[in-house]
Amino acid sequence: MTEGGRTPSVCDIKLHKFFPTDLRTARQSLNIEPTTIKYATCPTCCCLYPPTNTGTIAEWPTECTWRSFKDSPPCGQPLVKSAVEGGESVRVPIYPYVVQDFDSFVGRMLSRPGYEKILDDGTVFSDEDVAFWDIKDARSIRDLKGPDNKPFMDGFKRSELRLAWSLSVDWFNPFHNKKGGKSASAGSVAMLLLNLPPSLRYQPENIYLHSITPKEPTADRVNHYLEPLIQTMQHNYRHGTHFTKTYDNPREGRSTRSMLALQVFDLKGAKRVLGHCSPTSNLNFCSFCTISKADIGNFDWQHWEFHQVEDMRSAAEKWRDATSAAERKALYKTYGVRWSALWGLSYFDPTRSVIVDGMHNLFEGLVEFHCRTVLGIDRPPPDQEEEKEADPKQLATASKHFARSPSRRSLECFTIPVLKALCLDHHLLLPEVGRGEKLRKAQILDILEDFLVGLSTLSSNNVSNYYAGKKGYPNTCSI
Repeated sequence: MTEGGRTPSVCDIKLHKFFPTDLRTARQSLNIEPTTIKYATCPTCCCLYPPTNTGTIAEWPTECTWRSFKDSPPCGQPLVKSAVEGGESVRVPIYPYVVQDFDSFVGRMLSRPGYEKILDDGTVFSDEDVAFWDIKDARSIRDLKGPDNKPFMDGFKRSELRLAWSLSVDWFNPFHNKKGGKSASAGSVAMLLLNLPPSLRYQPENIYLHSITPKEPTADRVNHYLEPLIQTMQHNYRHGTHFTKTYDNPREGRSTRSMLALQVFDLKGAKRVLGHCSPTSNLNFCSFCTISKADIGNFDWQHWEFHQVEDMRSAAEKWRDATSAAERKALYKTYGVRWSALWGLSYFDPTRSVIVDGMHNLFEGLVEFHCRTVLGIDRPPPDQEEEKEADPKQLATASKHFARSPSRRSLECFTIPVLKALCLDHHLLLPEVGRGEKLRKAQILDILEDFLVGLSTLSSNNVSNYYAGKKGYPNTCSI
């Protein structure tokens, strides 16, 4: 067969004959699949177990041996199940946890034309006198120190390539958030390379996807999913990695050293991954200062007492080394810190390296609240809402009950229309609400409770006379 008057060569015929017709075959032939490690995950405690290779077969432990405390019994949950691969009966993880090899990802990036020079240029900061336009130029990254206690990002002062990374951990519903849809949660652990300019940093091929968690763990067990990454980053920070061949250095190769410079989460993810208290905590709601919920109105930030990284590490180690759940609970209540896998990094400083990302903080936080709540764009105007009337029987019961000066808790069983009718019957003004908002039951109960407190200061005769003049009320009441 000829094309354009040319007779196909032997090489052309061979290529046409063996050209892959399946995408998986093409990926395998071109060696473009990422290098991965498959861990076995405990379905109960989320502890990870790496494989041990016996020849060409990977093997995992049969059951989990993790202990919550030194003296507690092992977990004991089964980790593997029987399966058939390549015509042979093998054991495979029940919950596999696949991790992409970090050095392999960096090596592939250094094999692309021009990328090594771009990464070198990324170790140079912009002029400090000019407002920085990229987060990589921020002061906290400029101050990072290497294992030799010298600046980590030092431009072209050494032949070793320095790489600064940003960590992101987030959980999501893979079936999308829809009413009546499936309820599930999976998590992604990924890193961005800050050496790259923003135009390249967020390209899919340049994002290091470390893993996808099979399920959302509890707050104290998320560390299991992070430990492989933290161990890799700490080893790379201490010892570095030498690549024998890169595109720009095919003979000598190039040595690299990486550092986890930033951690970017939403607020919920930050609290979980860092091991900090919830934002609703009364004593330790803030991850950066020691201010309590009682002093939340204190805007004099210059007098706030900020957390010290040494104290936070000490508190986290105390929680980790505790011998019982009660001891851990007491420590957590006192210091507001649990052990986090990130403390495995010798340079980790949560007071300087943690950021709440703009998408959650602004677009799904402040902007959403302002549009939906303040502006009320997703609620009809108050005049379009039908006001429900109080049920006459319930109102009569509530009126007799109210005449006996009941407690606030006993009034909570009545509906909002009935409580509003009680206020109107006693000439009590209801608070004004904003456009698109509704009067809450707690607000009405506050008004009725204040009224009852005022009545309690009157004499019994005055109270009796007050109710005697109101139709439908008994002539006497006990206070």
